[in-house]
Amino acid sequence: MKYDSILFGNGLTIAILKKIGDSVKLSERERRCCYLNNFMYELLSAPIFSPEYRRFLKFLNPNYIKLAEQHKEVKNALNPYIDDILNLGFERWAGKYVLDEINGVLKKYFDYLYVIYNYWYRELENNVLQKTDVKLIIEQIITQLESQGDTFFTTNFDLLIDNPHVSNPLTVEHIHGRFVSPYTKYDQVLAFYIDPKTFLYTYLYGTTGYEKMSSLGNIHQQQYPSYDLGFFYDHYSCLGNLLIYGISFSFSNIVDDTFYSEYSEHDKDYMLRSVDGHIIYRLKILVDKGLVNSITIAVYDWEQEITRYQSLFSDPVFDHKIKFLKSTEALSLS
Repeated sequence: MKYDSILFGNGLTIAILKKIGDSVKLSERERRCCYLNNFMYELLSAPIFSPEYRRFLKFLNPNYIKLAEQHKEVKNALNPYIDDILNLGFERWAGKYVLDEINGVLKKYFDYLYVIYNYWYRELENNVLQKTDVKLIIEQIITQLESQGDTFFTTNFDLLIDNPHVSNPLTVEHIHGRFVSPYTKYDQVLAFYIDPKTFLYTYLYGTTGYEKMSSLGNIHQQQYPSYDLGFFYDHYSCLGNLLIYGISFSFSNIVDDTFYSEYSEHDKDYMLRSVDGHIIYRLKILVDKGLVNSITIAVYDWEQEITRYQSLFSDPVFDHKIKFLKSTEALSLS
């Protein structure tokens, strides 16, 4: 099926990198770069003077030996949370601990985690994405996407399908910002200060739809160039028949089910319920204004996920406008 517009998320990145990892001859480290969880685990659990960690510290500062003790403290503080970070994903892990004032781990090391994520993409870009066989795979996927959609948006930070190393980069609007590329200095991930003590980054994480929408409002005011915010703020463009692919709309961990049992009025609050509640909010506005004809949502694991999708998109405005399909039925990628 041909769509007028496609909004894709991390599910597409995972699929592309798995294809690369399975199909291209790579070294052990290059292959690890294709699997974010493996790379993050290696980096966060590596001994302080292991080659992998020394490489990371050298990137942070040429005089990395002087920083070793400081970053050892950060790594040791995060190490007990490695499994949580990898299993939940960064956003849901952040939501799990954001109210834990005693722990304080999130607030103290927030910028460090942003640096690590962008560093991962730097290593992927420098060591994998410029290989000829890798570029051929990405170019093939781009051609397939172009045959199935006209306008493309993404919540992804990576530049896999719009990077300058391929011959036919796709034109993509990054509605949550981009990784810094080339990433040469660790503090490049800092975008601007909201106030003397609070700054935003070149790409967006958030624990709820409310938090993300607030951050996007500040970013929109600043017109920060790593973000393409037409999806949220363009009041005239029609998205036509929209496909949403590879976005899980995961539940936020900022509050648990006990909260919703006690405060039932918030049970349908998708802005609080989901880390991507702000996207649902925007889709509701687009439907209300007649700027989207239909919404097709690709579901990766039907048995595990369909109930979550249906509960988040239960607003009557979506009646007769939305349908759910298995990912393999919604978009053809080989």
